[in-house]
Amino acid sequence: MDGVQGATWKEFNRLYHQFTALYREIAVRMHLSDSAFLILYSLFELGEGCSQKDICTLVCLNKQTVHSSVRKLEKDGYLRFVPGAGRAVGIYLTDAGKKLMEKTILPVVAAENHAFETMSSEEQKALLRSTGDYIALLRENIEKTLFPLLKD
Repeated sequence: MDGVQGATWKEFNRLYHQFTALYREIAVRMHLSDSAFLILYSLFELGEGCSQKDICTLVCLNKQTVHSSVRKLEKDGYLRFVPGAGRAVGIYLTDAGKKLMEKTILPVVAAENHAFETMSSEEQKALLRSTGDYIALLRENIEKTLFPLLKD
């Protein structure tokens, strides 16, 4: 990929990696694994009582990673499981888990909100629209060009 378009794409890719590196750094500084951070963040977004499957869907982690991390958070005293209807099991924060969320996730959410609210309404809408458009176009291209090559 050459020229202006290649340089633009490289810049986008660089920014994407900076974005993910920032969240990795946040987790490390909070003495959390990436997956533990994402699980706690998911509990904030989804609310208590969500399932492991809900978390997998929200943060695009595989079942094994979520299961291992949730079990570790339970072992460390931050989560508890409550059986629901049928085979459903809800995930809830313990008192220690609530304190951990207040110390870790809530300040991150506040910083995210502040950064987003600092942008103008037009900038916010443009960011959401262009990011959504990019994801849709990327998915379409991947499904047309890459996935057919990966058939068994």
